[in-house]
Amino acid sequence: MLLLLGALAVAALVGSVGGWPSGGVALADRGDFSLDFIAAQHDTYYHAGPDEGNEIGPSEGQDLGYDDRTSNVDVKEELEASDFACGDRIVFFTAVTVDASATDTDQTIFLVYHFDAHNNGQQGVGYEEVLDVGISAVDFPPPSQTGDDGNIGLDGGETVTLVSQQYLPVGSVFGDPIPANRADVLEAVVKVTGLDPGEQLIVRADVRFSCFASPVTGNLHAAISEGLFDADGDGVFPDPDDENISVGQQDVPMLGLGQIPDADVEKVSLTVGTPDAITGECTGPAPTDINASQDETICTRQVIRNNGPADPVDVVDTLTLTAPPGCTIIPSDPVVWVVSLPAGVDVSRDDNFAIHCSQASNHVFTFEDEVVITTEGITDSNPDNNVAIAQLSVNVWAEADVKIVDQYFAGAPTEIDVSVETPLTVQKVLHNNGPYPADVTVTLSTTAAAPADCTMS
Repeated sequence: MLLLLGALAVAALVGSVGGWPSGGVALADRGDFSLDFIAAQHDTYYHAGPDEGNEIGPSEGQDLGYDDRTSNVDVKEELEASDFACGDRIVFFTAVTVDASATDTDQTIFLVYHFDAHNNGQQGVGYEEVLDVGISAVDFPPPSQTGDDGNIGLDGGETVTLVSQQYLPVGSVFGDPIPANRADVLEAVVKVTGLDPGEQLIVRADVRFSCFASPVTGNLHAAISEGLFDADGDGVFPDPDDENISVGQQDVPMLGLGQIPDADVEKVSLTVGTPDAITGECTGPAPTDINASQDETICTRQVIRNNGPADPVDVVDTLTLTAPPGCTIIPSDPVVWVVSLPAGVDVSRDDNFAIHCSQASNHVFTFEDEVVITTEGITDSNPDNNVAIAQLSVNVWAEADVKIVDQYFAGAPTEIDVSVETPLTVQKVLHNNGPYPADVTVTLSTTAAAPADCTMS
């Protein structure tokens, strides 16, 4: 989007002795500058990973640069969401051209960019942060860029710096789940200094494209909101003395946000059972009864699926184990499973554990499994189906050999009176031979037989 502003090259002579300008009034004019804001061609640089922000190669069509502004080779006036993923770096260029007939040197301008912090339509993506700004190629040496033919006549005295960036409205938060608190715009102010007549300087601005909800629809926009000429040359922003440079409607949209790569990774099932005696697979029934103080082997089977459309995606599946009081499960650490999931295929994993309970009772073991996408730039379109919980309820039975060691009458009389009730005490000595180590509760019963002409109660 090239906007050329007629060069006026006016020398402002303001009431001063001898006709010289007073108070350092600038000799350049806001009309001396033309601005062209545009995006870099998407396939000339790496959007993510260890080479993020670096050009693909030095040859034409692979080199990152404004160069001669060839559309779909060097630059793009519109971005397609299908070319990017969440978390990508996106590169924008602004060509700042100073009219050759301008009469002053070493001039400063400010560029105010507005990057949408959320899209229109069903919201879920936005420009989150300005990562870097500078003079294209000059401030981004190899391997980022090997050069930029768009820079013309630079003498080395030029600078490009980021003055500030903030979310608007002030105090808002990127991607806040509450729409009223969600940022609308990421505003960035860039200062360009040292501009001389006839120069063309390419400003490079790298911005992070991020996702905060899914699915999304609509478009996303990046634009120059304002261009300002530092009329008094004090380098201060904001400054009421700065003069507007007309920028027109310089907007780079990102279209087709519904095409951002995503995947629906699903936790299909989580089951608890016992290993098959022949195959070792976790296909046997879960135990319902176990013996106290004895190890019992159980197993879990996790099944996950990538429902696409991204194919494949890397995931981390974490199985967390919780044993009830008085019981243990070995191994007890979470089971972490890293796997690449092709689309449309169920992928399973079996794990064996030993459970052990020391107290006779009913005990419940809990297993919680969660799968998370780790492929950079891929969002989960349905995170609600990423968790599964299974429980194993077992009755724990104890075995104990309880016996009567001795039984005798305590203080038994040798004589009693006829027809007089006389108390008689029987004492028993009991012993628990195990193997159940804890105390056991027993019920005692006694059967007594009285001789003829006698009774017992």
